[in-house]
Amino acid sequence: MTSNDKENTHNHIGSTSNQKETQTSTSILPTRTNIQQQNTDTTGSASNQKDSQTSTSILPTHTTIQQQNTDTAGSTSKQKETQTSTSILPTSTTIQQQNTDTAGSASKQKETQTSTSILPTRTTIQQQNTDTAETGPSPSHTPTQTPLSPDQETQPRTSNDTITSPPITTITPLTSTQPPSTLHTFTSITDTTGSPCQYSVLKSMKEKEAHVVNINGSKNQNYTISIKDKHNEIRAEQISNQTAFEIPFEWLKPCTVYTVSVDDCKLSGNNTFTSSKNGETVPKTVVSSVTDNKVCLNGVFTGIQWNLTECVNITEQNSCVSSTHTVVLDTCTYTMNVDLPPVKPLINFNETIPSQFEWMNKPARCNATLIINCTNNENKSSTIHDLNTPVSLLPDTEYNCTGEYPYEKQHIKSNELSFQIKCDWRNNGQFQQRSNSSLKISWNSLEGDKCSGIKWDSYSVSCKIRGSDGSSDRVNCTKLSGTSAVCNITRLTPYKKYDCNITGTVNQKYYRIYTGNNATLSDKPSIKPETKVPKIIHPSHNSLEINCEKMKKDLVWNGGEGTFTAEITYNGETITAGPEDKCFFTFSDLYYLATYDVKITAVNKEGDSAFITYKANTLYNDKAVVGFLVFLIIVTSVALLFVLFKIYLLKRKRTAEDEEIPLTPEPLRRVEPIYADGLVEAYKTKIADESRLFMDEFQSIPRIFSNYTIKEAKKQENQSKNRYVDILPYDYNRVTLSAGGEDDYINASFIEGYQEPKKYIAAQGPKDETVCDFWQMVWEQKSSIIVMVTRCEEGNKIKCAQYWPSLDRETEIFDDFVVKIRSEQHCPDYIIRHLILNNKREKASEREVTHIQFISWPDHGVPGDPSLLLKLRRRVNSFKNFFSGPIVIHCSAGVGRTGTYIGIDAMIESLEAEGRVDIYGYVAKLRRQRCLMVQVEAQYILIHTALIEYTMFGETEVSLSEFHSVLNTLRQKDGSDPSLLEMEFQKLPKFKKWRTINTGSSEDNKKKNRYSDVIPCQ
Repeated sequence: MTSNDKENTHNHIGSTSNQKETQTSTSILPTRTNIQQQNTDTTGSASNQKDSQTSTSILPTHTTIQQQNTDTAGSTSKQKETQTSTSILPTSTTIQQQNTDTAGSASKQKETQTSTSILPTRTTIQQQNTDTAETGPSPSHTPTQTPLSPDQETQPRTSNDTITSPPITTITPLTSTQPPSTLHTFTSITDTTGSPCQYSVLKSMKEKEAHVVNINGSKNQNYTISIKDKHNEIRAEQISNQTAFEIPFEWLKPCTVYTVSVDDCKLSGNNTFTSSKNGETVPKTVVSSVTDNKVCLNGVFTGIQWNLTECVNITEQNSCVSSTHTVVLDTCTYTMNVDLPPVKPLINFNETIPSQFEWMNKPARCNATLIINCTNNENKSSTIHDLNTPVSLLPDTEYNCTGEYPYEKQHIKSNELSFQIKCDWRNNGQFQQRSNSSLKISWNSLEGDKCSGIKWDSYSVSCKIRGSDGSSDRVNCTKLSGTSAVCNITRLTPYKKYDCNITGTVNQKYYRIYTGNNATLSDKPSIKPETKVPKIIHPSHNSLEINCEKMKKDLVWNGGEGTFTAEITYNGETITAGPEDKCFFTFSDLYYLATYDVKITAVNKEGDSAFITYKANTLYNDKAVVGFLVFLIIVTSVALLFVLFKIYLLKRKRTAEDEEIPLTPEPLRRVEPIYADGLVEAYKTKIADESRLFMDEFQSIPRIFSNYTIKEAKKQENQSKNRYVDILPYDYNRVTLSAGGEDDYINASFIEGYQEPKKYIAAQGPKDETVCDFWQMVWEQKSSIIVMVTRCEEGNKIKCAQYWPSLDRETEIFDDFVVKIRSEQHCPDYIIRHLILNNKREKASEREVTHIQFISWPDHGVPGDPSLLLKLRRRVNSFKNFFSGPIVIHCSAGVGRTGTYIGIDAMIESLEAEGRVDIYGYVAKLRRQRCLMVQVEAQYILIHTALIEYTMFGETEVSLSEFHSVLNTLRQKDGSDPSLLEMEFQKLPKFKKWRTINTGSSEDNKKKNRYSDVIPCQ
């Protein structure tokens, strides 16, 4: 019997193959016919073989009909009918029909009919149906009559195995009646053309090979061998110049049906085999690959190494569990055990520094943790972080971070986070201190900012003058903590605006975290050492003209541009000129042929100064000498007297000039002096209209004369010695202590009296830290009287420290000075204390100091009765002696009450000496010697009322011991003239006329007065 293989076809998804009818008739004589018919439909094509008919033979025929239908990818192949006519002799007919349906194909054999024959006919029909899963191309099986090996025939079947039906043998009668056939009959007995090669598949006898493909009789030396299971082509090999190809076990799965084909070669024998079941049913499981939510497993056998692979999808339900997976093959099953990893991790993090990463979808069953790998996109460096540990990333830096879960020597990666933490670098710093050459800045991280948790490694600061290109050296700051610092910048230029920035360092990366600006304080002007001496011009023999304009080139103001003053000194006598905006001065009426010490001082607007000194000479007075000689020759005696007189006048003039206080450039009002008998009228005029004239006069006097320097008082080391920052003594008349240098300062000024220089010392009330300086001043100035015009505390405010001992302690020691109290006398308006002062450094005898404290000055305003101050003045003057030094007068600041008392005392002396007073001029003179003297308008008016009181009534105070004798004197009469007592009484009615009663006599208040002539004064 001959078998012809016309074509191998592949069956694809959704095909349907219908074999409608196969009919075999009887033959008269025995005839053997082999008919093999195959229909192939690919990719939606339809091939219909309508009719295949074999004619009758005279001799008995043996007919074998093999029919195979293959439908690929939705094709439909229908074999409508195959009919074999009757034969006279008995016929043996074998019909083998095979239908293959792949991925949803339907193969239907509609009808197989064998007609009756005259002689008995043997018909064998073999039908096989194969259903393959929808996983791709599946090879159709070419039916063979004998299996490849006994092993494969006895393999157990599974639901996926190919089911082959046994041959069906039908005995037909010798004769039959058959209807006419409408099918077309095609008969193929043998392949007349021949095939270029043949191949056969045999079982291998080697240990590592399963089967061998033998290829014979081919002129072509290149082949493509394909190995397929029911679902897929698992291997396609290109071979050259080989006649035998070995299929190893490691390509195959156990218990699986495979089909082998060779392109352009004819099959010899069977090309289908089933792999055996060898090895363990539960092999060792090895993870071969891990992708997103999928794990692929390999089974490892101890014997034959099969290619057993299974892939498992990972879900939230099976994450991190021990799982058993059954692999169902064609003829057996295998079990694979594996611990599954988690589903693909999803990570997030809080966008702060330090940062914390979070595993968002971590299954509760997973004990292992993620490893966070962050890549810095700037320098491409990578860092590894633990999931539960805070991570200090760099601000303003781009990162890509991925979580990695270790699993079976591999890593399951999470989603990738790309981010950049932006920081709020607001100016969270402030300037704490500044001097003329330094700035101090403090910085703290901003609370609530994303980057407030950065632990800075170090801080540094640099400053540059605004508008300039250069900057100071970068200076390291003092690190208080990882989030705060203090920066000190020194060696700066005074009186300059600086732009400063603070830089923080973390992980060797620099960030500017603060930018601010401030100005250094002023300093005294600086003059270069090589400054040229100003040009000296002699307009005359005894005058000097100093031009120092060129000095400005070598001068740095270190503050607001100010003024210049010049001083020339000869034999201790000093003449001052200026201040002037221009450095140009003229001095005249000087000594002839004299060497003067010249001092040029530059004072900026902040009151700081610097100076240069040099010497200048006046010329020889040749004209005066010639005249003097001529005159001496003519009249020696007269000339001598003239010269002596001239010298006298010159000395007097110099003395007067020396005593003059330099005038202020601010113009003062011209207020005429007031004579004694005009005081009341002048007072009434000025007090009228709500004291408008008094106010205008008082306000026209400058509070501070800016042409006088206060450099010493403003020095840093002396500022703590001042009770008030705006009450400072002028440099030219301040009291200096003998310590010298920087320790000679005390807030006190020499004040001129009426035609008496340095009669008073106006001082501030001693502070606790200046009490020793106060007693040193009293000792060195030989003062024997201290007038205190305040209480130590007024209105819950400290006005003055108690610098004398109380009666309880008796003695107080202030450094080198020992103060003892001998007695204390309390009067209604004042307290008199007799003190003893000793200096431990000197062996001189002790000194008596009278301390008079006026206690009737109210907290606000002025005393209502000016006679109280007149009484105080009389008491103070009663303790004066010729040898005592200046009277020390102080209140709290040493200007208001102190200036009022001095004004009253000096103007009474002027009234007594000249019969007139220049109160306005004297108050202005006081302010030239100490700022703000007579501080408020009420004190200015009080001086006027005290002088009126003194002029009208004089001194009427009588001591108790002298009262009777004085009273008798007052009562005495001289004829018809009134007594002194009557004269005093007659003055009283006039007293009210200089006090206004405007309020009491107004229309609204008249009805409130019982008597119209008894009305209170203002």
